[in-house]
Amino acid sequence: MEKNWQSLIRVIRILKSDNELSLLLDFLFTLEEKRQLSNRYALAQQMVLAQKSQREIAKDLGVSISTVTRCSNALKLLPDEIKQKFKL
Repeated sequence: MEKNWQSLIRVIRILKSDNELSLLLDFLFTLEEKRQLSNRYALAQQMVLAQKSQREIAKDLGVSISTVTRCSNALKLLPDEIKQKFKL
């Protein structure tokens, strides 16, 4: 898996436009997977911005508090420079 993952990262890095990236992601992910990924991003973004409690975030996004807790624990492992990307 690691070899394939690194290969995918290289492909993503050489894409020349948002349209190319969108086409690749449309191919790689089902609608449900894109929804889940989008929700995970929104969850992480709200947690990094820290404008709401975990319970408020869970309610706003329609996810369980355990999902918010898992995301919070995963965010703790990210370097600060990566977390800052969620503020864009």
